[in-house]
Amino acid sequence: MSTGRPVGRDAVAVLTGDLVGSTGLLVRDLERARSVVIEAVAEMARWPDGGILAGAEFFRGDSWQVLLGEPRHFLRAALYVRASLRREGRDLDTRIGVGIGAVEKIDLNRVSLSIGEAFTASGRALDGMSGDLGVTVSIPDHASEALGWIRPMAALCSAATNHWSERQAEIVSRMLTLPGPRQMDVAAMLAVSRQQVSKSLAAVDFDAVLAAISYVEHIDWSKALQPRRQRRLI
Repeated sequence: MSTGRPVGRDAVAVLTGDLVGSTGLLVRDLERARSVVIEAVAEMARWPDGGILAGAEFFRGDSWQVLLGEPRHFLRAALYVRASLRREGRDLDTRIGVGIGAVEKIDLNRVSLSIGEAFTASGRALDGMSGDLGVTVSIPDHASEALGWIRPMAALCSAATNHWSERQAEIVSRMLTLPGPRQMDVAAMLAVSRQQVSKSLAAVDFDAVLAAISYVEHIDWSKALQPRRQRRLI
């Protein structure tokens, strides 16, 4: 039996994705892609303060959804899921619509049955995505002045993902985990030299991507998402 409960959260992030080119994938490849997303989310749930409240749930065969308890990890999470897929094969990828805002009720067993503006915004962001954007973000209208830069920043970081090779994606995915590992740790995991890890990260401008992620993670989201009048009173 599904359990829904009121939560009254004013700031969450919902990631809604669909697998790219799923209708052209063999059944075994579709199943592999689904397993990768589920395993990536399970890994994020183990991160300290990773914030995974519910997910990943697949619906309509190739669509999935995840709920983060707060917005600050949305960019790291979205890029981690894409990198996890791309390290398995360049034919595997997902588009992701991120909705940031409030949630009224969470269904812990079926996150897609939850209710709130963040869920609605996430689905609409994905449905309205065009081209090879990869990741798009929807924020409340009243927060557009404070957070209008979020969309282009996410788009630029996601665009970098489009060009990662399988090896680069594997290295980046490991560097995105929390707490952030050292390059020598990743090199030891993959049985390669530190120089190889460093060279791959430089080739994909990982320092710039990580700087964007760090900026997003250090925003005062509760303040940024308040209506302008309330922000002035603080």
